Amino acid sequence: MTGGSVRRALAGAALVTVTALASCSYPKPTAAPPAETPSAGASASASPSPAADTRPKAPLTGAPVDPSVVARSAVAVAVTGSNPSGLDKADVVIEEQNSPVRYVGLFQSQDSAQVGPLAQTRPSDIMGLTILRPVYGFRDGPNGMVDQVTRSALLGINSATHSAMYTASGSDLYASTSTLRAGASAPAAKPILVFGDGITGAVAGGKRASSVLVRLPKGQQVWRYDPAKASWRRESGGPAITVKNLIVQVVEYKDVSLSHRYGGSDISAKMFGSGPAYVASGPQAISGKWSKPGLPQQTNFLDAQAVPVRLAPGTTYVILAPTGSAVTSG
Repeated sequence: MTGGSVRRALAGAALVTVTALASCSYPKPTAAPPAETPSAGASASASPSPAADTRPKAPLTGAPVDPSVVARSAVAVAVTGSNPSGLDKADVVIEEQNSPVRYVGLFQSQDSAQVGPLAQTRPSDIMGLTILRPVYGFRDGPNGMVDQVTRSALLGINSATHSAMYTASGSDLYASTSTLRAGASAPAAKPILVFGDGITGAVAGGKRASSVLVRLPKGQQVWRYDPAKASWRRESGGPAITVKNLIVQVVEYKDVSLSHRYGGSDISAKMFGSGPAYVASGPQAISGKWSKPGLPQQTNFLDAQAVPVRLAPGTTYVILAPTGSAVTSG
């Protein structure tokens, strides 16, 4: 789909309709019950409680990780294709509704030996990643956009200038996240999302849900909750992937010029400002909003009472849904 046709499709779409969900506050913690005194005939020994995991928490997942990993830098890789590889190892995946769809995988707690096929850089990558300052792998792009990466805080490793750091398969290029990390000296990753112990009680604007349907201008996605794994899995509308948290962030898309000399245009997500957001974490589906004031600030995802949503520790998938998208849960 061309940039012009996407623009017309979005211009004619209605504002996002997110299913109205019940509003209630976070539950107050209850006091622990008093310890029971063993009866005279009871055994003096009891089953030991599981030992608490005292390892440090990974900055991008909030999950315990080996101390040797926690302070290392993040690696971001721009990816495209109908069947991308390596994103199952990413801590966070950001999906942008271009044509074809683009993905940006953020890797910190795990590495992947093959991520790709690589995609060209786009302005949304700089808007979303500057706060993290990762090593950033991408497949070249229009000169103006590549210049923006060079001037940004991202440590860009362009395939056009660092071809030896990538492997080719036909016309496609693939990256190893450990190779990219070794190719630039980036700062240690820091949290960009708010994690807790998982959402187990009532949340303002939330309800229990076992499925989420995301209707986009170019199709729809079905996600289903697996209670055995406490995870969300995409069943249709894109490559299969399983994550702990699903976020639908409703944003504006704008036209960007690919070349002043040769013409051409594309669309790119605008990631500053605020808008509706929908979060599925654990068996909860939460209707709220997102907010990102500017380049140095992180994106906050808030419930119906403007309280930050505390995501379950683990991987997160973010869909940058154009205005006019609709989200329902069941």
